[in-house]
Amino acid sequence: MAVTTSLDIGPIIERLGAMNSPAALGRAMQAIAADLAGDVALGFKSQTDPWGNPWKALADSTLEMRRKHGKGAEILRDTGVGQASIHAVHDMLSATLSVGPNASGYMSKHQDGRGVPRRAFFPIDEAGNIKLTAAAMASVIDHLETAAIGGAA
Repeated sequence: MAVTTSLDIGPIIERLGAMNSPAALGRAMQAIAADLAGDVALGFKSQTDPWGNPWKALADSTLEMRRKHGKGAEILRDTGVGQASIHAVHDMLSATLSVGPNASGYMSKHQDGRGVPRRAFFPIDEAGNIKLTAAAMASVIDHLETAAIGGAA
């Protein structure tokens, strides 16, 4: 199962009216994608979900197994494969974060909590809805408003 979250801003654009500059909108979407990816990276570093809640600690049995194999205790970061497989892309109307195919199955289990404790890294709630924090939404709005008046995002 692929793990993807995409923020479609088409309806927001309609509410803002015509953009003065398609290039400015493209820069805004690029900045939004980069901001969302940065938020995900911070979550991995702090081992928290997008809303600041700590990820569930590793089980004692998992910690013991890792120690036997000379591995650390960082959740979803020991090999770096999962975090490194996260990609941010954008087009004129959306910013998308996705997990690459090498890690999508394993990472989707953690995002969704299927068979393992839920350790969300994308801003998707348990019902499958995108749920941006107030700070993330303010950033999105700021980038779009800047694009709407034709400035750099």
